[in-house]
Amino acid sequence: ATGTAANAVDEVHLAIFRLQVTVTTLERRIEHLSEQADAAQSRALVVQKRRQSTLAINYLKLRNMRRIEIDRTSDTLLNVEQSLQTLQRTRADAEVVRAYKLAGEAMKTVRKSEEEGGWGINADAVRDASDELAELTEEVNETSAALESMGVDNDAGAFSDEELMQELESLEEVDDLTDALGRVGLEENGDAEEAEQVTTPKVANLDAESGKEDD
Repeated sequence: ATGTAANAVDEVHLAIFRLQVTVTTLERRIEHLSEQADAAQSRALVVQKRRQSTLAINYLKLRNMRRIEIDRTSDTLLNVEQSLQTLQRTRADAEVVRAYKLAGEAMKTVRKSEEEGGWGINADAVRDASDELAELTEEVNETSAALESMGVDNDAGAFSDEELMQELESLEEVDDLTDALGRVGLEENGDAEEAEQVTTPKVANLDAESGKEDD
């Protein structure tokens, strides 16, 4: 059956291809005939100016013959294009039908039980899955509630707020004392530098006076 269907598809594609080629061939023929008809008319005018009336009439007859052939070819082209359009529409309809069939088979497979090679998706399966999910969700919520009720000990909770406040006050006192000692040290250093600046000039003056006495 599969081979027969494949052969049918190949035949349809081949028919469409041949019709498309025929359309192209007829279009080119009409174009060529039109060029010949125009050339015959132009030639008739040329020879008529030379007073060759008989030859001019023959060229006009040739033009008319080409135009008649153009009309016949145009009718044939129309029929071929209609056949091509009909075949293409039929192929499209066949593809749609095949798609519907495949969709139906797929839905059947989904609804079949797993034992039958399907997915087992039906109303009962949906209800069972929903109930199972609800049970699992309830178990998870109960587990979370149990963990929250137990509480978790950690290092931060090992000390009371009162003990931490006392430690904070002690740290503040140590910090204030450190700042005070730092300021005292800076003041002592400042006094020592000032005393050194005052003593140094005096010593320099004494040395200068001693030099003058020696002279």
